[in-house]
Amino acid sequence: MTLAQLIDLVQIKIQDDSYTRATIRTYLNRACQWVASKVLLPDLQTEGRVYAGRAYLVASTISFNSSQQKILDSNAAFITSGFHVGDTVTVDGSTSNDGSYLVTAVTAEALTVSGALLDESAGAQITLYNQSPRYVPLPSDYMKNLYKCYNNSISSWIEVFPNHRVLMELFSRPDQSGDIRWVAPQGRTKLYYERLPSQAQALDLYYYRIPTPMVDYDQDSPDGIPEEFQHDILVNWVCKEIFSQIEDGIEGEKTNTAYHLQELNKAMAELTYSLGPENKPIYDPSLFGIDWGSYV
Repeated sequence: MTLAQLIDLVQIKIQDDSYTRATIRTYLNRACQWVASKVLLPDLQTEGRVYAGRAYLVASTISFNSSQQKILDSNAAFITSGFHVGDTVTVDGSTSNDGSYLVTAVTAEALTVSGALLDESAGAQITLYNQSPRYVPLPSDYMKNLYKCYNNSISSWIEVFPNHRVLMELFSRPDQSGDIRWVAPQGRTKLYYERLPSQAQALDLYYYRIPTPMVDYDQDSPDGIPEEFQHDILVNWVCKEIFSQIEDGIEGEKTNTAYHLQELNKAMAELTYSLGPENKPIYDPSLFGIDWGSYV
């Protein structure tokens, strides 16, 4: 179903012109995210790469731009070297810009930093590094369920733990050096890892992404949700939300809100049944044959 068709169905049910098409579009996009947060939709499976470990770069291609507060690399190696927003990057070997700076934005070619810089051309052999943070940002489209991870730098699959707390319980001596062999997501923003490599390592993550928001009324349709469930789930979710506002202040049962909630729950139960049981990453360390005595 298209976005326009879904909006028409909602408008027929609510009969309230104060809810514009743009407002209902916002509700429908929220509904898509709500569904994706509740079940694992196969079409939302994806992969993304992050670089974790000590960010470290030695190059003669580094320059500095004072007006833009940017450290530049004509060789475009900042991302693959492991630099991230929030890092404190130390510069060593420059003519006028040695020191530490907070990174506020990252591209392959540039680090935007807070703190004053002086203009300086490339040519000198300059070293940049951070202080080996314990985590890196997850991909911006990450929604849930990191189910496997491949460390490209050592050509090996590594273990995924359900969260940071479980990972930390297994390591009484954190911050030890070595290749990354264990990771754990925390919420939707951070990926913690063990051990701490001397240089950034490339990790390929396999997970479920955030649905792409619908924008175009006539071309876009709900991302990842099977078409046979789009009407019953999305329209009822939006109507439930809107009627809870319309019926706010009414004493007793909110009839329309209750009806659409009931229909939504029925449709979600049918979707869940059609998808089958969720696949979860295995994280019982006893299954991996690991000699934990050499690590913990």
